[in-house]
Amino acid sequence: MHVLQTEDIDYKVIVEEMDSQREYRIYFKDTEKNIIELYTRNMVETYKGVAIK
Repeated sequence: MHVLQTEDIDYKVIVEEMDSQREYRIYFKDTEKNIIELYTRNMVETYKGVAIK
């Protein structure tokens, strides 16, 4: 978020509580007006039981 603030780029942050985990999603637009989404998730909980190679 620091970079978005420094470059004066408008953004929106959404915080959700999911199964006692907090997830963050950040939305902003690129120079061509496409919407970019960044998010955080708990890797252990999200991919529990999935073999990662």
